[in-house]
Amino acid sequence: MTEGETPEKKIKSDSSDKSITIFGYSYIFEKRIQWYLTCINYLKFSGIILPLIIVAIALSYGPNNDALFYASIVGTPLIILQLIISILSIMYKWDEELAYSFEAISDCKILYDEFLNLVKYPIQSSSELAKKFEVLNAKLSSREQQNLNHKITEKELRRGRRYSLKKHLQKCTSCKKIPTDMNSTQCEVCGNF
Repeated sequence: MTEGETPEKKIKSDSSDKSITIFGYSYIFEKRIQWYLTCINYLKFSGIILPLIIVAIALSYGPNNDALFYASIVGTPLIILQLIISILSIMYKWDEELAYSFEAISDCKILYDEFLNLVKYPIQSSSELAKKFEVLNAKLSSREQQNLNHKITEKELRRGRRYSLKKHLQKCTSCKKIPTDMNSTQCEVCGNF
């Protein structure tokens, strides 16, 4: 706490900082949801459509036709690629990661709103404000502990921080600039991703 800063102002300042951090987490999980949905939908589509095309060609032209031969030449590498990606999705538990991302983004949005409410709306007593801040800090700490199990990278954190600073029109603590785009910079806090 700086000289002349009241405990209430300190809590509101910390709440504002934490809301920016949480907003960045939301961005990270939104991007993960997009990625997992794209990959999982590709697997579903290719796992059905590729074999069906080959079967349809076999039924249409017969088993001893050139069309089936060429479809097999083109389709076999695609089916092998689809199989490899399917194995990766099972090994890295994409379905579970997708479900966690939906849960985390929902939780982050609630925490974001609650921290912002501490900043925007007055609470009657400083002890009540401190208690509410402590509860929210515990919830945030719990969410961050859960996030550790889902391997959020430093690059993701910097990208999320940049997005949040941009949306909130806040200066980066390191480069002292307000981000205007999502292009990576040399800054180790809001760039270098």
